[in-house]
Amino acid sequence: MPYSEQDKSIYWSLRNWPYEIQNAEEEGKKGLNNQESKFQDVLENEKESFLNDLKLLLKQFNTIKTFNNYSQVKAYAVEIASLKE
Repeated sequence: MPYSEQDKSIYWSLRNWPYEIQNAEEEGKKGLNNQESKFQDVLENEKESFLNDLKLLLKQFNTIKTFNNYSQVKAYAVEIASLKE
């Protein structure tokens, strides 16, 4: 039984699929690794920012803990208001 030209064309194109699939998989892995790296960088930056904010809040809280002179309540109120923000 002779094969048509279309059948032959389909056969040869199918023979390339494993190679094309492997290339697509490799490209996908490269893209995934690139995106993962970017995500890790963003997380690291956010972590640093969070730690800096946390250190600032701790410093302000420790300052407020030393407020024990009621004659300076108005001055203390400004510091407390900034902590509230």
